[in-house]
Amino acid sequence: MFSKNDARFMLLYTQKSVAGRKERNRGLIQQMEMLHVFSRDALELESRPRLHFEDATTLGNVIGPFHLPGYDTNDCWRLAPSCKKLCLGTNGKVLVGGAGPADSQKPKFDDGNEPMNWHLNCICPKLFFIYSSETAETFF
Repeated sequence: MFSKNDARFMLLYTQKSVAGRKERNRGLIQQMEMLHVFSRDALELESRPRLHFEDATTLGNVIGPFHLPGYDTNDCWRLAPSCKKLCLGTNGKVLVGGAGPADSQKPKFDDGNEPMNWHLNCICPKLFFIYSSETAETFF
């Protein structure tokens, strides 16, 4: 079995952009999530300033705050439902505990596309595919 190393980064989102994606807010607004980076060897990064965040370097494990794009903007990763099913596979969507309440209908978009997912991390899969197709220097 291959050995693996797990580096964890905390991604932070602005409160206003997270709240703007929700129909209603109950309790605290979740503004953070973990990004796991798996590698065979320990992740060793050269200390450089982060490209988009002042006073931060690549040695920090917190990245952000990001402004989450609205679901109806071009910056949100949206696909045709058939393409989304291809990406997620046949077992990609598992409704644990059953479907949600009937009053929580997904919004419809004029182009028929829908977001890759409806969770905070709409930004992360897109970053992963960008990172996997470019060099580590571009992302980190």
